[in-house]
Amino acid sequence: MLLGASMRRERAAGALRSDFAARAVRESTCASRERVQIPSASSPDELAFVAAAEHFGLHFEARQTARGVVVLHDKARGERHEVQLLEAIAYSSDRKRMSVVVRLPPALVASIGGGCADRIYCKGADSVLFERLAP
Repeated sequence: MLLGASMRRERAAGALRSDFAARAVRESTCASRERVQIPSASSPDELAFVAAAEHFGLHFEARQTARGVVVLHDKARGERHEVQLLEAIAYSSDRKRMSVVVRLPPALVASIGGGCADRIYCKGADSVLFERLAP
């Protein structure tokens, strides 16, 4: 019984870490170049998601645009992850969503519960996203 509860907590923690990793990678934030790095974002929501990821141990370290990489620091595990940005499709009023295609490093995939390293993360209007999820 204890093992079952422990496994459920571990799966839930992995799901939360996965969500926060997605948000940290997807949000269009950038770290300022000051002594204390303060992320800046195009909206308060984006900044709040990055702050939540930070609170749960996933620190947005840098966006290296020339290399197509977002660097995350997993403070709980003491690991640094370079997430490859393979493609970004900007938000448009026609699509009502934005998407990024990324490749996660193996250690990050393992820490968020496994699965495929290549992922697509989307954000946008609920009505548009739910319509595309329907069978």
